[in-house]
Amino acid sequence: MNIIQRLIRHTKGNVAMVASLAFPLIVTMGGGAIEFAARHNTEQELQEVLDGAVLAGVSYDGSQDERMGEALDFFEATRFRLDYEPTVSWAWDESGANPVLTATAASQRPTLFLGLAGIPSFNIEVTSAATTARTWGDACWMSMDEHEKHTIEMHDDVRIEAPNCLFYGNSDDLDDVVDLHSCTNVLNARMVQTVGGGHHAGVDHDHCDGPLTDNIPSGTFLNAYVIQDPFGHDIVNDALAEAADCDDPGSDAHHDAVRVRHGQGGFNGRMEPGTYCRGLTIETNAQLQPGTYYLFGDFNISGARVTGDDVTLVFAEDVIFDWTDATVILSAPTTGPHEGMAILGLNDSDDNIFDESLIDIEGVVYMPLAKLIWVNAASNSYNNMSQVQHDWTVWIVEGASWEGDGTVFINFPEGDINPGNRRHAGYPEELRNIVPESNSLSARLVR
Repeated sequence: MNIIQRLIRHTKGNVAMVASLAFPLIVTMGGGAIEFAARHNTEQELQEVLDGAVLAGVSYDGSQDERMGEALDFFEATRFRLDYEPTVSWAWDESGANPVLTATAASQRPTLFLGLAGIPSFNIEVTSAATTARTWGDACWMSMDEHEKHTIEMHDDVRIEAPNCLFYGNSDDLDDVVDLHSCTNVLNARMVQTVGGGHHAGVDHDHCDGPLTDNIPSGTFLNAYVIQDPFGHDIVNDALAEAADCDDPGSDAHHDAVRVRHGQGGFNGRMEPGTYCRGLTIETNAQLQPGTYYLFGDFNISGARVTGDDVTLVFAEDVIFDWTDATVILSAPTTGPHEGMAILGLNDSDDNIFDESLIDIEGVVYMPLAKLIWVNAASNSYNNMSQVQHDWTVWIVEGASWEGDGTVFINFPEGDINPGNRRHAGYPEELRNIVPESNSLSARLVR
């Protein structure tokens, strides 16, 4: 018999004894490992239910109590996945920019195998927190009448091509804030939203049998959030205070009405900035020299091409403008007191007209009390997109009505303004990220 065989024969009884003593420990350790894995799965399952509840709560668009109620309802509706009832506490943390809904759930789960090792139960405790952040975009079109209907209105067979422009209507009127009038009109914008809404915005199919997206591809978000005037009227009043005194015969103002016609003696095609007390009429091609033009009388352009860089037009409250069969290509200053402002006015009028004219303006058109009538014909050269060269325009008016059978182009950068791009120079900070991209809340977990 060799040495190995003698060793085995000598230890047979000890091995059997050791195995019998170790078996309960092996079972306990194996079962404990299974229970620890089950505990992990239970904790993960509870975490998922709690995450869903807080996300449902913050996503609900209502008061804090209503949002909390939505979270509780969601939790109760999904708790069937659990075979126990945890204790849950809920709380709002409003110390930051956006309220955070936090929930903590706890439970004790009995053990079997670990109980043999003196661990009769283990604790489960998970915490979840969520908040929301609206997605905001830069302003491009804002109709700022607070209570009137038809602040974004289209007639006849007109098309608006503004694929990167957020259209916003501030009116709380419940009837026809966005009114397409016929199923041949198209408003192609990045988004169209109104505070009030209305059946012509797509709630009822009064005008067309097809879906609203045939006419407004982006759809229309109703009951948008109220956005206050981003500038305030003082920006106009302060600008007008810089004008020459029309009541002082010795001032530098043009005290008489100025009318520029083709072949008029002495006119070299250059218009100079200054104060025009009784209005300005341009009937031949003209180039506006850089500077500020203060208009205290009507401003008419007829059959003329008017261009200018680093130009700001400031309208007094009684001014009406009528630009007919005109080409107007202007850009606002990119520095100075009127940086980014192409037109400023508190002209409270419903008779401001762009009639079959190419309007290509870079800068902000801020006339929060003025309504526009914008007429375009299919035969108009405005159909040629290449003639609209400027990279961005922002319209802040009381409301607008588009008429005719042509196409209106409103340029805006794809996405949002890029301050580092020199082509966007002058875009006011007041217009950055103030229009919600949608009414939906962007919910996310924060822990």
